[in-house]
Amino acid sequence: MSHPAGVTDGVPFSRDGSSTQLISLGEDDSKLEETASGLNESYLSKPVGPFGGIQGDLDDGVLSKDQPLQLQLEMLRGKLSRRNQVLEIIRRAYYRDVLIIKEELRQSGGKLGPMESMTLQRGEIPKLQRTQSRHVSTESGTIDGGLSSVPSVDLREVLPLFAPSETVLQVHPCESCGGHLELVHGESKELKAARQEMARAAKGEQQMRTMVHRMRSEAKQMEEVNEALQQRVKALMKENAYTLEQLQAARKMEREQKVIIAGMRSKLQLTQATQDEIDRLTSECKDVKQQLIRSNHDRDIFSASNNHLKEGLAEITNILV
Repeated sequence: MSHPAGVTDGVPFSRDGSSTQLISLGEDDSKLEETASGLNESYLSKPVGPFGGIQGDLDDGVLSKDQPLQLQLEMLRGKLSRRNQVLEIIRRAYYRDVLIIKEELRQSGGKLGPMESMTLQRGEIPKLQRTQSRHVSTESGTIDGGLSSVPSVDLREVLPLFAPSETVLQVHPCESCGGHLELVHGESKELKAARQEMARAAKGEQQMRTMVHRMRSEAKQMEEVNEALQQRVKALMKENAYTLEQLQAARKMEREQKVIIAGMRSKLQLTQATQDEIDRLTSECKDVKQQLIRSNHDRDIFSASNNHLKEGLAEITNILV
């Protein structure tokens, strides 16, 4: 970025080759000399450096409602001090460059003599001598070339006051064109923060990609395991169905066995009752047989007795006969 000489920042002026407008700012030479001497004394007694003793105000940030009132006042005072310094530089440069130096150039025909050069180098403001514009207008064609190389305002002293931390300013002076400025703008804090945030986001994205890849592989493995488990569950369901059928058949057989056992128990009970009846009848039969034996014995006895009686009766009959 170039800043050509002859361009006034904040103080417009015309290069029409006439000194009427410049001289009209003071009514006479005495007033202009008093003004110039006062400016010179102010300039020499109160020098303003590149930072002007307000280094602490360089880092003033944007006012915020959350900040204390005292801090806001200090920030506003720092900004006001910097603006005042810039305005003072512009005012001194305006009176020194525009009013004094150009008038000297016009009077000397576009070139400064050795005395004027030494005076300007020492920072002193030479006295002005009023000349009529008609005398200067005749030589305007030869003076404009020298006047165009004189800078109107030099803000190099206070440019560091407004330089952001990420910018670098280089001044390249030139006697013919007045020089130019080279401004190198680096990455701002926001851009660096954005880059860091982007790097963190890219790192997080890479981590998320790795995590997603791992989760996908795990999901694939889980799908395979799930498929194997589903097949196992299907086999177990078939086995369970077969076992259920077997269990139902076993229960049916158990019920049938229970029915058979109940029938066999009833038959056994009936057989037991029949056996008891047979035993009872057997014992009764034995008793009857004993009685029969006794009856037969008694009958034999009775038969023998009857036969004996018959024989006795026969004998008696025979006797009677």
